[in-house]
Formats: sequence, structure tokens, C-alpha cells
Amino acid sequence: AEYAQAVPQFKKAILLDNRNANYHYQLSLAYLAMRNYALANKEAQLAQFKGHDIAPIKEKLLSVDAWKPTKKHGA
Repeated sequence: AEYAQAVPQFKKAILLDNRNANYHYQLSLAYLAMRNYALANKEAQLAQFKGHDIAPIKEKLLSVDAWKPTKKHGA
């Protein structure tokens, strides 16, 4: 339940400062905990594109066959 409450907070933070890779990383972790792998993947790639190390999230997504790199982010 706490993850569901965190999601809107991170989305709001991203609206205020979209350049902050950590917000995307934390949002990805929340989605991962909620097993929303598609959104976790999307946010992890945004975090990576903005310079954040996403190795732990990428590993977890790979383990559930949910890592789907997008050409847009050069992954």
C-alpha cells in the first residue's frame, strides 16, 4: 500500500524537476514492488538515460523477462 501512495509523490516530483534521474529511479522501484513491470521498465530507462545507474532494477526486470530496452534511449 505504501508503494501505491509513493507513486503520485514521485510523479509530482518529476513534474517539478524532470531532469532528476533519481525520481525516475525511485518511481521505477515503486512500480517494481507493485509488479507493474512495464512502468518499472519505462521509468528505469528514463533514469538510465538521465545518468542514473539502474543495474539492480535491470537485473530484477531481466529475471522476470520484463526488461524491454527502447531505441529512443539508446539502450
